[in-house]
Amino acid sequence: MQQPASRPGQVFGRRVKELRRAGPFRSAEALARAVTERGLKINRAAVTNIENGHRESVTVDEVYAFALALNTSPTTLLVDSADWGALQQIGDRAETGAAVRGWWRGEPIDPGSGGENVLGFYNQADRDDQFKFKTSSAPGVAQAEPRREHAAISR
Repeated sequence: MQQPASRPGQVFGRRVKELRRAGPFRSAEALARAVTERGLKINRAAVTNIENGHRESVTVDEVYAFALALNTSPTTLLVDSADWGALQQIGDRAETGAAVRGWWRGEPIDPGSGGENVLGFYNQADRDDQFKFKTSSAPGVAQAEPRREHAAISR
């Protein structure tokens, strides 16, 4: 059974926590200081609320400041790459992480898909080319396979 779709704020919080722990920031306080240094005043409690999903949404300014502090792209923070097939809520519909990432990169989402008809290809010329896609046994559903040489990369 498919899990309920994650809201963008939930995905953002999960990704911030994952990248903070994997990077140089061992505490929410340290990350709050780094985000504040990049122009967005924020405290440890706010970072903790974001990471734990207690905030329903985040602002564009927050997305940019956290991406700069974590040395990553805004897309990396907004798309759950741990499970490309997991549904993410965008507006009134749910789409897979693979479709949402493609959408952020300018690829259209089939208006009638509702998460059922996802792109079965991926632009191999893309500079962030750590995954390749194949069509699964379910018609029209794409799945990500980590490339062998990049299997340890999480973002």
